[in-house]
Amino acid sequence: MCVNRRGLTLTELLLATVMISIVMGGVAVWATSMKQMRTSSQTTRYTDMKLAAVMKAIRKDAELAIGDPGDAGIQYISVSPKRAICFRHDTQLTPSDYTDDIWACWYHHISSPGLRRCYDIPSGDVPPDSNTKCDNAAATRDYFELDDVEFYTVNFDGDGRFENVTISLMAHDTRRTQDALQNPAKTLVAQISPPMISR
Repeated sequence: MCVNRRGLTLTELLLATVMISIVMGGVAVWATSMKQMRTSSQTTRYTDMKLAAVMKAIRKDAELAIGDPGDAGIQYISVSPKRAICFRHDTQLTPSDYTDDIWACWYHHISSPGLRRCYDIPSGDVPPDSNTKCDNAAATRDYFELDDVEFYTVNFDGDGRFENVTISLMAHDTRRTQDALQNPAKTLVAQISPPMISR
Protein backbone atom coordinates (compact mmCIF):
# COMPACT_ATOMS: atom_id res chain seq x y z
CA MET A 1 0.00 0.00 0.00
CA CYS A 2 1.38 3.35 -1.04
CA VAL A 3 0.89 6.34 1.23
CA ASN A 4 1.47 9.94 0.09
CA ARG A 5 3.50 11.44 2.90
CA ARG A 6 4.24 14.76 1.27
CA GLY A 7 2.13 17.80 2.29
CA LEU A 8 0.14 20.12 0.07
CA THR A 9 2.07 21.94 -2.56
CA LEU A 10 2.17 25.72 -2.63
CA THR A 11 -0.28 25.73 -5.54
CA GLU A 12 -2.71 23.51 -3.65
CA LEU A 13 -2.47 25.74 -0.58
CA LEU A 14 -3.16 28.84 -2.66
CA LEU A 15 -6.14 27.18 -4.34
CA ALA A 16 -7.53 26.07 -0.98
CA THR A 17 -7.11 29.59 0.42
CA VAL A 18 -8.89 31.10 -2.58
CA MET A 19 -11.74 28.59 -2.30
CA ILE A 20 -12.18 29.27 1.43
CA SER A 21 -12.10 33.04 0.77
CA ILE A 22 -14.82 32.71 -1.88
CA VAL A 23 -17.03 30.68 0.46
CA MET A 24 -16.49 33.10 3.38
CA GLY A 25 -17.16 36.08 1.10
CA GLY A 26 -20.41 34.53 -0.07
CA VAL A 27 -21.50 33.91 3.52
CA ALA A 28 -20.69 37.53 4.45
CA VAL A 29 -22.61 38.92 1.47
CA TRP A 30 -25.61 36.72 2.27
CA ALA A 31 -25.59 37.80 5.93
CA THR A 32 -25.36 41.48 4.97
CA SER A 33 -28.18 41.15 2.45
CA MET A 34 -30.42 39.45 5.02
CA LYS A 35 -29.68 42.18 7.57
CA GLN A 36 -30.50 44.92 5.05
CA MET A 37 -33.74 43.20 4.06
CA ARG A 38 -34.75 42.82 7.71
CA THR A 39 -33.94 46.47 8.49
CA SER A 40 -35.80 47.69 5.41
CA SER A 41 -38.83 45.59 6.30
CA GLN A 42 -38.83 46.86 9.90
CA THR A 43 -38.54 50.47 8.71
CA THR A 44 -41.42 50.03 6.29
CA ARG A 45 -43.64 48.42 8.92
CA TYR A 46 -42.71 51.08 11.49
CA THR A 47 -43.66 53.94 9.16
CA ASP A 48 -46.83 52.18 8.00
CA MET A 49 -47.95 51.64 11.59
CA LYS A 50 -47.30 55.28 12.52
CA LEU A 51 -49.25 56.58 9.54
CA ALA A 52 -52.14 54.20 10.17
CA ALA A 53 -52.34 55.20 13.84
CA VAL A 54 -52.42 58.93 13.07
CA MET A 55 -54.95 58.50 10.25
CA LYS A 56 -57.17 56.50 12.60
CA ALA A 57 -57.05 59.33 15.17
CA ILE A 58 -57.83 61.98 12.52
CA ARG A 59 -60.65 59.84 11.14
CA LYS A 60 -62.14 59.53 14.64
CA ASP A 61 -62.14 63.33 15.06
CA ALA A 62 -63.62 63.77 11.58
CA GLU A 63 -66.41 61.28 12.16
CA LEU A 64 -67.45 63.15 15.32
CA ALA A 65 -67.71 66.46 13.44
CA ILE A 66 -71.12 68.11 13.52
CA GLY A 67 -72.53 70.71 11.16
CA ASP A 68 -74.69 71.38 8.13
CA PRO A 69 -74.14 72.59 4.54
CA GLY A 70 -74.21 76.20 5.72
CA ASP A 71 -71.79 75.60 8.59
CA ALA A 72 -69.98 72.33 8.03
CA GLY A 73 -68.08 72.21 11.30
CA ILE A 74 -64.85 71.58 9.44
CA GLN A 75 -62.28 74.31 8.85
CA TYR A 76 -58.90 73.97 7.23
CA ILE A 77 -55.78 75.70 6.01
CA SER A 78 -54.09 73.96 3.10
CA VAL A 79 -51.48 76.56 2.20
CA SER A 80 -47.81 76.01 3.02
CA PRO A 81 -45.96 76.50 5.35
CA LYS A 82 -48.76 75.80 7.81
CA ARG A 83 -51.53 73.30 7.31
CA ALA A 84 -54.38 72.59 9.68
CA ILE A 85 -57.78 70.99 9.85
CA CYS A 86 -60.33 71.39 12.64
CA PHE A 87 -63.49 69.48 13.49
CA ARG A 88 -66.33 70.80 15.62
CA HIS A 89 -67.59 68.35 18.27
CA ASP A 90 -70.92 68.54 20.05
CA THR A 91 -70.14 67.69 23.68
CA GLN A 92 -73.34 69.16 25.17
CA LEU A 93 -75.73 67.04 23.06
CA THR A 94 -77.26 70.16 21.54
CA PRO A 95 -76.90 69.49 17.81
CA SER A 96 -78.79 72.62 16.80
CA ASP A 97 -76.62 74.92 18.96
CA TYR A 98 -73.03 75.29 17.78
CA THR A 99 -72.04 77.98 20.31
CA ASP A 100 -71.36 75.49 23.11
CA ASP A 101 -69.31 73.10 20.98
CA ILE A 102 -65.57 72.52 21.11
CA TRP A 103 -63.00 71.98 18.36
CA ALA A 104 -60.37 69.34 17.72
CA CYS A 105 -57.57 70.53 15.43
CA TRP A 106 -54.58 68.98 13.69
CA TYR A 107 -51.63 71.28 12.89
CA HIS A 108 -48.57 70.73 10.74
CA HIS A 109 -45.88 73.35 10.12
CA ILE A 110 -42.88 73.07 7.80
CA SER A 111 -40.47 74.68 10.29
CA SER A 112 -41.37 72.12 12.97
CA PRO A 113 -42.83 69.21 11.03
CA GLY A 114 -44.34 67.40 13.99
CA LEU A 115 -48.07 66.81 13.72
CA ARG A 116 -49.93 68.25 16.71
CA ARG A 117 -53.48 67.53 17.86
CA CYS A 118 -55.21 70.21 19.92
CA TYR A 119 -58.46 69.40 21.66
CA ASP A 120 -61.16 71.11 23.70
CA ILE A 121 -60.73 74.47 21.99
CA PRO A 122 -63.73 76.69 22.85
CA SER A 123 -66.01 77.79 20.02
CA GLY A 124 -64.98 81.40 20.65
CA ASP A 125 -61.44 80.47 19.63
CA VAL A 126 -62.35 78.79 16.39
CA PRO A 127 -59.14 77.85 14.60
CA PRO A 128 -57.34 77.57 12.35
CA ASP A 129 -55.42 80.79 12.80
CA SER A 130 -51.80 81.79 13.29
CA ASN A 131 -51.69 79.91 16.58
CA THR A 132 -49.85 76.67 15.86
CA LYS A 133 -49.04 76.02 19.51
CA CYS A 134 -52.66 75.54 20.53
CA ASP A 135 -52.40 78.01 23.40
CA ASN A 136 -56.18 77.99 23.90
CA ALA A 137 -56.54 74.22 23.84
CA ALA A 138 -57.20 72.31 27.04
CA ALA A 139 -55.22 69.34 25.73
CA THR A 140 -52.49 68.82 23.14
CA ARG A 141 -50.57 65.84 21.85
CA ASP A 142 -47.57 65.78 19.54
CA TYR A 143 -47.30 63.02 16.99
CA PHE A 144 -44.36 62.00 14.82
CA GLU A 145 -42.75 64.12 12.14
CA LEU A 146 -44.29 64.08 8.68
CA ASP A 147 -42.77 65.00 5.35
CA ASP A 148 -46.03 66.51 4.21
CA VAL A 149 -49.70 66.80 5.06
CA GLU A 150 -52.56 67.76 2.81
CA PHE A 151 -56.03 68.63 4.04
CA TYR A 152 -58.15 68.98 0.94
CA THR A 153 -61.26 71.04 0.41
CA VAL A 154 -64.42 70.01 2.18
CA ASN A 155 -66.72 68.90 -0.63
CA PHE A 156 -70.44 69.42 -1.08
CA ASP A 157 -72.43 68.28 -4.07
CA GLY A 158 -74.81 70.43 -6.09
CA ASP A 159 -77.69 69.76 -3.70
CA GLY A 160 -75.74 70.94 -0.68
CA ARG A 161 -75.13 67.43 0.63
CA PHE A 162 -71.77 66.79 2.20
CA GLU A 163 -69.49 64.38 0.38
CA ASN A 164 -66.12 64.06 2.09
CA VAL A 165 -62.88 65.58 3.25
CA THR A 166 -59.70 64.06 1.87
CA ILE A 167 -56.58 63.80 4.01
CA SER A 168 -53.14 62.80 2.73
CA LEU A 169 -50.22 61.99 5.03
CA MET A 170 -46.66 61.30 3.86
CA ALA A 171 -43.81 60.21 6.12
CA HIS A 172 -40.59 58.25 6.39
CA ASP A 173 -38.59 57.00 9.36
CA THR A 174 -36.99 60.25 10.57
CA ARG A 175 -34.47 58.32 12.66
CA ARG A 176 -32.66 57.45 9.43
CA THR A 177 -31.75 59.25 6.22
CA GLN A 178 -34.49 59.05 3.63
CA ASP A 179 -33.65 56.70 0.80
CA ALA A 180 -35.75 55.31 -2.04
CA LEU A 181 -34.85 51.71 -1.15
CA GLN A 182 -33.83 51.60 2.51
CA ASN A 183 -36.11 54.31 3.93
CA PRO A 184 -38.81 55.29 1.44
CA ALA A 185 -41.53 57.85 2.12
CA LYS A 186 -44.94 56.28 2.61
CA THR A 187 -48.21 57.99 1.69
CA LEU A 188 -51.62 57.28 3.17
CA VAL A 189 -54.79 58.90 1.81
CA ALA A 190 -58.25 58.75 3.35
CA GLN A 191 -61.63 60.15 2.33
CA ILE A 192 -63.84 60.74 5.33
CA SER A 193 -67.54 61.55 5.32
CA PRO A 194 -68.73 62.51 8.83
CA PRO A 195 -72.21 61.05 9.40
CA MET A 196 -73.45 64.11 11.34
CA ILE A 197 -72.76 66.31 8.30
CA SER A 198 -73.70 63.90 5.52
CA ARG A 199 -77.42 64.04 6.31
